Amino acid sequence: MKFQKTYVLNLTSVVFITILCSLLQGSDAIQQCQVRCPNHYAGCLWEGRMRSAEEHMFTVCNFQITPCKFQDLGCNFKDLRKNMKEHESNADEKHKKITLLSVLRLTQKRDTLKIGQRIGHKSGKLLQSQGR
Repeated sequence: MKFQKTYVLNLTSVVFITILCSLLQGSDAIQQCQVRCPNHYAGCLWEGRMRSAEEHMFTVCNFQITPCKFQDLGCNFKDLRKNMKEHESNADEKHKKITLLSVLRLTQKRDTLKIGQRIGHKSGKLLQSQGR
């Protein structure tokens, strides 16, 4: 009977071992190690190869804390991935408002740039006509 040890990692361990593996020859042996998700203590039951742990955590682990997908527009909500759909439903109006405000700000910036370009273009013509 073959005994296989499973290691519990935290995020720092995953990043460190990933970097270490890329520097070391024979890193394939480390990548083949059986590990548990770093979110194991929060309730994640995933176990797999070290090489898959980072992908699991950052793409599918329901126990990974993730920011709202509207973060870049101003929503500061963070929660477990498994709770994000509920947040998106509850904050739908807020997300619509911050999206609209972002579009309005971008439109204003664009218009300001256009006006600045026109003024610059006109002042360049004025300088040319004055012989400067």
